[in-house]
Amino acid sequence: MGRVGRKRSDRRFRAPDGEVWASEYEFRVYEQLRDELGGDTVFRNEGPDGHTFNYFTKVKSGDCLECGSSEVVQRRTYTPDLRIGGSKDPPIRYYIETKGYFSAEKRNLLRSFLKTGEDIGLVLVLQNDSKATAKLTLTQYSAKYFKIPTFVWNPKARPTIKDPNRAACPPELLAYLRK
Repeated sequence: MGRVGRKRSDRRFRAPDGEVWASEYEFRVYEQLRDELGGDTVFRNEGPDGHTFNYFTKVKSGDCLECGSSEVVQRRTYTPDLRIGGSKDPPIRYYIETKGYFSAEKRNLLRSFLKTGEDIGLVLVLQNDSKATAKLTLTQYSAKYFKIPTFVWNPKARPTIKDPNRAACPPELLAYLRK
């Protein structure tokens, strides 16, 4: 159990069952949502059962060689971290994107997906509400540009009954996901 890579930038995490996750934070969110909502409704969105969505970003100063147009796009795919519902029953209700450090580059990609991709019921769960810009925090930025439900995972929140050393899901996130 613990980090997989040796480089500081490698945030992959090995769970107690041996699975490798993108980060320990993503694993902790999954683990707690599974405990709170039930193991048959929270799924890791990867592998052959994972759901991937197409979107595009504009290419600056791009030219189409066939028609000469300057309206050129790059096709991209987006895979959310988790999904709520979606084995065979119940149907998928929400997709969850977990973010620890949320760089400007990643914010621009998510913004492009939300503009050009399909509406999938995405919920953003942030590890903390740090500054996104000089004037906006990440939750303010999300409200202004993403316009999707955003919650902050507070590691100092109330402990769970099962494990008093572990922080619990924000109650407002659980209420939203149970709608």
